[in-house]
Amino acid sequence: TPFNFKAFNKWFFDYIFKNFEKYGFDKAKEIVNSLAETEKYSTLNVNLEVIFIANVMEIAKLL
Repeated sequence: TPFNFKAFNKWFFDYIFKNFEKYGFDKAKEIVNSLAETEKYSTLNVNLEVIFIANVMEIAKLL
């Protein structure tokens, strides 16, 4: 079964939203922006795996 990027993005967005206080506004905003980038590129004809991994690496730096 291929990895479902959209489902992960939705799950992670929900997690950040529910645990907002844990990360603070600035970190949460940057994390959500990275998730939005993946979502935005999912509608274009691009290599979504590369975009997703780049965004996950950005998120990892914040955590």
